[in-house]
Amino acid sequence: LLGYDLDMLLGEILSLKVSDIQNDPDGELFVRLRPEIQKGTKHENVLYFFFDETKELLQYYIQHIRKKFTPQTDLLILAQHGTRLHPHRCRIAFQNLCEKFDLKTFYGKKPSPHCLRHSFATLNIEPLGLSLPLNGIMDRLRHTRSEIAERHYIHDNPYLKKLKHKVYKKRIKRETTSEILDGIPLPDLEYWLSDRLGLDSSITELIRRKHKVAFIKKESAVDKEPDDNKIYIAEDEALKRVKLLDIPVRSLRQYALDNGALRSETNGSIKYGKGFKYREEMIEELTGNWVLSTTVRKKLKLPTRTFYRLIKNEKWRTKQIGKNLYIHRQDY
Repeated sequence: LLGYDLDMLLGEILSLKVSDIQNDPDGELFVRLRPEIQKGTKHENVLYFFFDETKELLQYYIQHIRKKFTPQTDLLILAQHGTRLHPHRCRIAFQNLCEKFDLKTFYGKKPSPHCLRHSFATLNIEPLGLSLPLNGIMDRLRHTRSEIAERHYIHDNPYLKKLKHKVYKKRIKRETTSEILDGIPLPDLEYWLSDRLGLDSSITELIRRKHKVAFIKKESAVDKEPDDNKIYIAEDEALKRVKLLDIPVRSLRQYALDNGALRSETNGSIKYGKGFKYREEMIEELTGNWVLSTTVRKKLKLPTRTFYRLIKNEKWRTKQIGKNLYIHRQDY
């Protein structure tokens, strides 16, 4: 449960002390992850639980099972005789339990303790499960490279592939346009179907119609001349101004394209075109009104789950640009 809920490595779990299980001033249970037990050079982390069942079982273990041992160590997880549990024995015990209850991975293989860590990210990245964004998954896993997380939990995610398959299956059944549209509940699903799942424009156009979003052909949007009273700035200058927002260049081009604020000197897509320019008022609106969600969360010193619950409960205005989520400055 610690491996799944807290995304901890086996070595980190076996190195936890009872004193690392603490309550914050509000009485919320959390785990203190000391730097010396983490893989690599990392700072101290505070991990909050997503699932109440994990907290209840952990408290029961400490109060009724762990207290039966009187070892000279403060370690949380112990072997039968009150000694430190070896990682190899833990793996064997875990695999025996999986075999007893006939638990297997998605591909039918025998699970290992490390599979729990991967399972959390695979099952809870948006739009699945807890619907955590990629940066939220990275923060939970304590990953520093987005390429690795994106490859494992988006591109190679069998459940996202299954979602894509279901959408295509609807098309094979020749459902009417209205039936397809009624089956798509989320306004922002277009982003997931096109950018993340790679569906073609015929599906995303239907979504645009349902949500009354103006459909703009990419070629004409990019090549369209700006109004005489609109000021456009070069891409280098635009990227310099939005540096604090950490917007990748391709994501900025797509956002400007969708808002009719992009033009280029040559024909082509946002990937192969050249000489891109951006409407200055759009850049000023971004830098003046929006803040990266991770910046806000760190400033408020909130755990990921609490932070996203706060956004939902307080109805903060948000904006999705590429993989990043942004919060309106006036809302927090």
